[in-house]
Amino acid sequence: LNKLDESLAKRRKLASRYQQILQEKPFSEHFDLPLPDEGNAWHLFVIRFKEPGERDRAHKFLKESEILTQVHYVPLHRHPYFKKQVGEVSLPGAEKFFEGCLSIPLYPQLSENEQDRVMEALARFIKRVK
Repeated sequence: LNKLDESLAKRRKLASRYQQILQEKPFSEHFDLPLPDEGNAWHLFVIRFKEPGERDRAHKFLKESEILTQVHYVPLHRHPYFKKQVGEVSLPGAEKFFEGCLSIPLYPQLSENEQDRVMEALARFIKRVK
């Protein structure tokens, strides 16, 4: 807990840099960003791709560029326990969110140079899909 304030400050600074750069074109044409929120601890920085399939292609491209990302928020209705308890259900909004969201690197030890590498790789990815 002693380092919590310092850790939060670092995450917020990095999230602010992502917000500032990634809200501009060409990035803004391909994905949406989380809304800035002064109370957010920025445990994750989730971008949401607008076009179906782009999230998976970006995930693969970034991995090939040695940048690890994560797919989060598997919809609840896809989990075996839920299916067993409730049965098959359709939740198109949850599916759409899941198919487009990707967490990009954000942790207190991430350097600005490493963050720049992430943004440069995203820019290269966008050039490939245009």
